[in-house]
Amino acid sequence: MISRQEAERRIFDRAARDPVFRHSLKIAPHATLEAMFGVDLPPDLEIEILQDNPQRVHIVLPENDMTDDALKALAARMSGWNQPG
Repeated sequence: MISRQEAERRIFDRAARDPVFRHSLKIAPHATLEAMFGVDLPPDLEIEILQDNPQRVHIVLPENDMTDDALKALAARMSGWNQPG
């Protein structure tokens, strides 16, 4: 199982060197990530692709008010990142 950080690193690296992948990621993130990692992502998982530029910077804050049940549910979703589709 790969970590979220490792998955993000792979996505960033590929997007930096592959303009077709980068475009696909922007217009169809679910399908693009499913194909890249060979997994089925939950259809209700929202994926938003943002791109910084000189006039816009995005800062993503981690969720911090999660219940134990919410943390378990998130962990279960993320564990699917390396499971065969």
